Amino acid sequence: MLVEFPLIEAYNFVRPSDADVLVVRNVPLDAMKQDVLKLFDNMPYQIVEQPIGTGYRAIHLVPCHRSGTKLSAYVEFRTPCAARAITKHFINRAKATSSGAGGGYYIGGNRVRVYVTTQSELMAALFPWARGVLWVGSIPHISPKQWNTPTGFRGFMHEAETNAMSRAYHLRSLEHCISIIHKYPWGAAEHIFLLERDALFTTAKLILSLGINSLVAEPSSMPKSSRTRRVVQELAIAIFTCPGFNEAQKSA
Repeated sequence: MLVEFPLIEAYNFVRPSDADVLVVRNVPLDAMKQDVLKLFDNMPYQIVEQPIGTGYRAIHLVPCHRSGTKLSAYVEFRTPCAARAITKHFINRAKATSSGAGGGYYIGGNRVRVYVTTQSELMAALFPWARGVLWVGSIPHISPKQWNTPTGFRGFMHEAETNAMSRAYHLRSLEHCISIIHKYPWGAAEHIFLLERDALFTTAKLILSLGINSLVAEPSSMPKSSRTRRVVQELAIAIFTCPGFNEAQKSA
């Protein structure tokens, strides 16, 4: 079994993220990462690359569980200085807007707000089913008393989450899968269930196939085609660079 579980060795090379995080609230439900990235047009290079060297950016769209009609976009930044400078920029713009100058910031017709947040809040938002977990930054702390009890820790994800990603195919489901793969706490190998890892891989592979089929079916002249291609490529890279998926899975 351990042969099929690369984390025993791979987790030594996984560094928990300590990147500073901003959250964009009131994002429309149909928004994509590129829509959020436009807010940071003058400073995209300050956003963490995911994975490093690819040019893809660490932006994570999470449904607002209170309303179900909006998204929150979590954006990871390379340095605390960058996060502070960007926060100040948005605050100053908001003040100017309230005094009658400027038009604020909008995504798809929704006026959005930007706040400073933490890795802990980001992880809790991405893994809401992870009961009994205390997130310290991006590192999960789980008491032995919480293991596999009815009200305690039973994994970082629920079967319903992976099923939902594969059932409701759209580009945002690909982007959500990308975020889950990159932010999953692979370094905490002692807390990871093989069945959960395999379910995540199966889901990722399935929606990647659906994305490829969608791309083949779309005329290349359609504007949507380039967006689909970009997201499909990003998911493929996420799968093949993931330290938690073994070589047998990646080559299947």
